[in-house]
Amino acid sequence: MKRLILFCDGTLEDADTQKDLDLYTNIGRLSRAVKELDERENPPVEQIKFYQSGVGTDEAALGGLVTGALGRGMMQKVRDLYDFVALNWEMGDEIYLFGFSRGAYTVRLLCSLLNVIGILPPRSYLHLFPSIFSALDSHTGKNDSDDHRALSEVTKLLRPLEGFRRKQVKALEGKFLVKCVGVFDTVATRGRPTSLRLNPPSPSSTSPRFNSFGFDESILEPIVENAFQALAIDERRIDYRPVLWKRYGAFGDGKGGTGGIPGQRLLQVWLPGAHADIGGSYKESDLSFLTLSWLVSETESFLAFDYDYLRRLVVGKAVAPWGAMEAHQSRIGEFRLAPPMDRLLPTTLNPATCEYFHPSLLARPPCQIRPDLLPLLKKPELFVELGEWEQVVRKEWTLATKLAKVGEGQEKAAVGGGAGAPGGDEFARPSSVTSFTDNESEPSSPASSTSSLPLDKPVFVSSSTSLPPYLPPTALPAYPHVAVTATSSQPPFDKDPDPFAVLSRRKRGRPTVLASAKRLLSRLESHGRHVVAQRYA
Repeated sequence: MKRLILFCDGTLEDADTQKDLDLYTNIGRLSRAVKELDERENPPVEQIKFYQSGVGTDEAALGGLVTGALGRGMMQKVRDLYDFVALNWEMGDEIYLFGFSRGAYTVRLLCSLLNVIGILPPRSYLHLFPSIFSALDSHTGKNDSDDHRALSEVTKLLRPLEGFRRKQVKALEGKFLVKCVGVFDTVATRGRPTSLRLNPPSPSSTSPRFNSFGFDESILEPIVENAFQALAIDERRIDYRPVLWKRYGAFGDGKGGTGGIPGQRLLQVWLPGAHADIGGSYKESDLSFLTLSWLVSETESFLAFDYDYLRRLVVGKAVAPWGAMEAHQSRIGEFRLAPPMDRLLPTTLNPATCEYFHPSLLARPPCQIRPDLLPLLKKPELFVELGEWEQVVRKEWTLATKLAKVGEGQEKAAVGGGAGAPGGDEFARPSSVTSFTDNESEPSSPASSTSSLPLDKPVFVSSSTSLPPYLPPTALPAYPHVAVTATSSQPPFDKDPDPFAVLSRRKRGRPTVLASAKRLLSRLESHGRHVVAQRYA
């Protein structure tokens, strides 16, 4: 027995050509973290890995950007994944699939394909694959005349495989064909961006959506034993609407829900961050580390990981305490032409979607929390517990000794971000942050500085009447590397600033970030200044 582990990266992301390790996505990190041999088993189990770069990395310059933006090239990625499985799989092997963004959608398309045709033996039936794939690609699920013709062709091509498929299912002896699918914020492609459509869809639309093979894209395939999805609670772009799974046949409400496929497990967890905070590729990676740690905790009973490598990714790299970093602003550029869309959150337990919240949401400053999320934070039944590896990460979470400049390493070439370019799934996004109470104006990107502060005007710590209980004023010096801002004015803010970046000032209209709260407080104290938490007037 061996394990076939496939990793499919996000749009324009390619870990094989990315020179800055801090800009790896979680797929790139996972592909490196999984060991080649699981020595916990006796005898040891071989773990064969296949990494696939994201959509758009195979085309040069402008062609790659267009391909990445529209999601073209995805079907060829599905073909390549299937070929790898068919050429390497033997009865008894385990299949693991991981993906981010459109790479997540790609591995889910592979599951649909495996559910329909199984794994074709390379020396007997694999030669039929191109014709079957082409016919399935023509099946839209729209129930029109073209769709009927495509479905008829698919049925005709699958007929010779009926006997083989029955034998393969019987040989599995009740086991699932795919052991595990783990995805980071699945998004599909629907042609041109919503902002460029004359009649963009309603954000609350619940009409059925079909994948590229004409099947309901939300249904969790019955061949999958374990399915995990990390969802971005702070993503607001309509074009990045998440594709949630639903368990086939599950119904009911709360803990009384029944149905579904026996033995199948689904878990979809909402975590803090925008789309690429969940999947990775930002220089400031606190939130993507939370997500990566969650998925590792869920899958470490199946797979062998190099925990020393995972520690090197996190320890000494954080820019804020555990769970406190604010989400990046992703709704920029042409995405601002379309209206913002807050993703729909679960309000009760749903046995069909199995959605939960991550405990790190409880560590967020109030200003970063969506108003509709606040009452849900009081429902403990909607939260998952931290896994073993997550608890280790939280315990060993340490801040960077020198904060990177906000936005460092995020610049893209004007044309051809392509392979190896940082942040491919976000298209030249700035490393900037925003809260849910702002007006969606594109924020400036502050730069780190250790310049001296003019202390001729009052300094305020927070617009809240008191700091959160997890960070009292006396605890600030214990966080010597927290990014802090200072202000020489008393602006009429209509929102609360981040309690972990609460001292702010403005110099020629640009905020300046200081790397050491301890040094700043010491200087204020030496000048006889009293730093308190109070509301801006």
